Amino acid sequence: MDALFGVHLQKITFDTVVYRGATYRYVVACTMADAFCGALPLIWNLRHSIARNLALIMAFAATLFVFNVARLSFSDILFAWGLSWNWAHNVISGISYFLLWEWILSLKTLSFAPKTVQPS
Repeated sequence: MDALFGVHLQKITFDTVVYRGATYRYVVACTMADAFCGALPLIWNLRHSIARNLALIMAFAATLFVFNVARLSFSDILFAWGLSWNWAHNVISGISYFLLWEWILSLKTLSFAPKTVQPS
């Protein structure tokens, strides 16, 4: 997707690219694998069937993959256009992780409220 916007990364190893002489290495956080694994127990809904939960996880994995590719490409494009790496990558990553957390909370599978006992 980067190439569509004129950002031509040169792959030098399976996890490393070069852009304008700078070397960039993809690590676990770049893949959002940490967020995916951390989200699994948070999105699992005990009130739903195993099949429904597994379907949600498969849809979540596919959507997170597309979201992450868009996030990384957007960061690369902003950096190529002259934005500092801190803003182009780190701030965009922080916003992305925040949006993921907000989505998890919107599922309402988590309850932070104390349980109340109804008097009999």
